[in-house]
Amino acid sequence: MIRRIVKLSFQASKVDDLHAFLKEKVESIRAVDGCEHLEILQDRKNKGLIFTLSHWQSEDHLNNYRKSQVFGGVWPILKAGFNAPPEAYSTDLIL
Repeated sequence: MIRRIVKLSFQASKVDDLHAFLKEKVESIRAVDGCEHLEILQDRKNKGLIFTLSHWQSEDHLNNYRKSQVFGGVWPILKAGFNAPPEAYSTDLIL
């Protein structure tokens, strides 16, 4: 299983709209084949920092999500609000 952590930094003026958008889309992402878990987290001090923590059955499942209509409908909207490049890490549980 892959644990994926993505750090997204947004323009302050976009945060409220992006929260509403993510709330609308989160269940469709969770329903993607191979997605076992998805949390969307916000930094306590910098409201423009959003993190996603997701669990994927395999690298193939994650790659299929990246090619999916769901991702294609979410990523361009999020990308439009970025004020810094995203940081993404695919990790394995060690303990």
